[in-house]
Amino acid sequence: MLQWARRSQERLEQSPGKGISLGAAIILGLLLFGNLGRIARLLHEKWLQAHPERSPDQAAAMWYEKMARALAKRGVAKAAAQTPQEFVNRIENPRLREPVARFTHVYESARFGNSADDVQKLPELYELVENATRE
Repeated sequence: MLQWARRSQERLEQSPGKGISLGAAIILGLLLFGNLGRIARLLHEKWLQAHPERSPDQAAAMWYEKMARALAKRGVAKAAAQTPQEFVNRIENPRLREPVARFTHVYESARFGNSADDVQKLPELYELVENATRE
């Protein structure tokens, strides 16, 4: 083991570029490995956005989570125990409540009715909710 370490040290001293490259490759590999779950989730979301009709319930859930995160950033957070309809009823601003109610109605149809037609409407309704949060 000691001889192997000495030979490795000698090789690195003779060719430091290889050592730096190896170290960088190891670091990149560890970063990639550490983020595999996040990368897989992002790829799955991209696939769902491109093909929502193949899994309407999952695509609808993804859009609802996205809508809830956008609202939470603007101070309208959904409690974990709230149903989507309870959340809509809790929104005080009528200009925001109306697009969220429309989104929620279509979301429920897509998510629980597995409606491919309704899931196709969610991106547009999401934009309406986003626009209402800016007003």
